Amino acid sequence: MKKGAIAAVLGVFLVIPWAVEAQNAKDPSVAGILSQAAAALGGQIETVKTVRAHGTYTRFLADGKTAIYDVQMVAAGPDRVRWDVAGAGNKTKTTTVIAGNNGWIRTGGKKKPLAIDELAGKGFERFPVLLVAAWMNDAKVKLTDMGTAADAGIQYRQLRAMRAIAQAETGNRAELLEQSTQIDCYFDTLSGLPVWIRYYENPTKMGQTLAVDLRFSDPRNLAGVVVPMTVTISFDKQSVGVLRFDDIKVNVAVTADDFKE
Repeated sequence: MKKGAIAAVLGVFLVIPWAVEAQNAKDPSVAGILSQAAAALGGQIETVKTVRAHGTYTRFLADGKTAIYDVQMVAAGPDRVRWDVAGAGNKTKTTTVIAGNNGWIRTGGKKKPLAIDELAGKGFERFPVLLVAAWMNDAKVKLTDMGTAADAGIQYRQLRAMRAIAQAETGNRAELLEQSTQIDCYFDTLSGLPVWIRYYENPTKMGQTLAVDLRFSDPRNLAGVVVPMTVTISFDKQSVGVLRFDDIKVNVAVTADDFKE
């Protein structure tokens, strides 16, 4: 795998809110998918206001070797999240903070803002309870029912999300910017549970769109909501890493200080 692709996949710890546009709320097809997903996730997803989670990210290297990263997340609905990812001995630490449509990332002491075309796949996608709840409650994402899609002989219900970009502010770049934020979510056709998500990276230096898949497993019922404790990350159908949560607490104390540097 190219080094640029690995770096893109490794930078998975960023969160931004997603939401349902007003017209989507009237679309019975989209509303039906979201309602079924909410029920499958425990039916209480809108009661989840804050989350603290801890886990490890195992990155698969060449020759069967691995690298282990400590992962900490704190989120406050509807749109604030912080991820801290640290290597062995906390020598390499990356912090990402998002508040609404603004965000920044700091690695090795260097901080930089994040542009909208850098946000795809770096959101609530690893935490479907927060993702679906946000989709149901805001007005900043276009949602489209894409019908059914097959993968490995299994049929899924597909929902596509793209951030709505104001053309008045971006001119003819609006459509391209919207496409750069695209994610596809695939739901179990019977239960409605989100099973996997695909997002797309398009690093300029690589000159191509890279599809990255997040597949959920090991669901647990925590305080009335279903949370997948394991997220397997794949690029071009090759597994490149696994995020495993070992501790998740919902509706716990979170303050503004949690999102400061």
